[in-house]
Amino acid sequence: MPWSACAITAAAPVLPATWSATLYLALFSSLLAYVAWYWALAAGGVTRVSLLQFVQPVVTLVLAVMLFGEAVTVPLLLSAAVILAGVAIARRG
Repeated sequence: MPWSACAITAAAPVLPATWSATLYLALFSSLLAYVAWYWALAAGGVTRVSLLQFVQPVVTLVLAVMLFGEAVTVPLLLSAAVILAGVAIARRG
């Protein structure tokens, strides 16, 4: 088996803080995201809201730059422009 060379022989104990962090992520971020997404679908309609899904990489880029100081490169800017142009074209049609 290819993964047997990398196998961990003894698992580290899982701390309660790890379980609580996992539970927090599962309940608050994932569950909240699903509830917000389906609320938006119900309120705005599938065709209007589904296009916003394509803008998520651009929002992620903006947040990464603002929060983590991520470097903005020309390929990133071009990609964001293509994404936004595609969403704008799709919204017109």
